Amino acid sequence: MGQTYGKDKVDQRSTAQIFAELDVEKRGNLTLEELLHAAPSMVLLHSLPALYFLDKDKDGRYSLEEFTELLHYVQSEKRKVKQEVARNAGLREFLQRASEAGVVDSSVHGRNSFRRM
Repeated sequence: MGQTYGKDKVDQRSTAQIFAELDVEKRGNLTLEELLHAAPSMVLLHSLPALYFLDKDKDGRYSLEEFTELLHYVQSEKRKVKQEVARNAGLREFLQRASEAGVVDSSVHGRNSFRRM
């Protein structure tokens, strides 16, 4: 799990290629632990409810199909947040104040990602 994936890599490469690289043991699925280790660099949600509902068979492992749905869901949510931040000056101001106060975005392991918006 040493390799990381930024936004450009996710956009430029197929989900199947990324899945294959993350599936280092070639089991054909990813565990929740593997997803959480991959998540910070892919800026995936660290939302257990979303991970639960996107695990269709509730086996704690994610097939290529489930992984693909997860990536599409996350990318869709990111777009919505960016649109809302662009539209809502009050939200931008709030995020700026939170950032300046040292509030961190836990979805990227302690790094403050509010400034990227």
